[in-house]
Amino acid sequence: MALETVNVSVNTSTWVQVGDNVTALTMTETLVGDIKVHVVANGGTAPSSTAAAYQWWDKEYTYSGSAADIYVLSPNGATEVGVVRE
Repeated sequence: MALETVNVSVNTSTWVQVGDNVTALTMTETLVGDIKVHVVANGGTAPSSTAAAYQWWDKEYTYSGSAADIYVLSPNGATEVGVVRE
């Protein structure tokens, strides 16, 4: 699988999928900070708006592991997230 670089719009109310069946992913964001990230096994259920199983990240987030679907939410305002994924 080749590397792909994209910008993804993230909002404050809906989890946005930034990775689908990825084994490696790096994200950067410098505008609002404190972004929530939710990782589920590939093909798993997308998180609900009240999902509690998330991690906070600020400026940079890296994932490497089994194939996964990755979602983000920005409670501090809409922003753009730079994503490099494989």
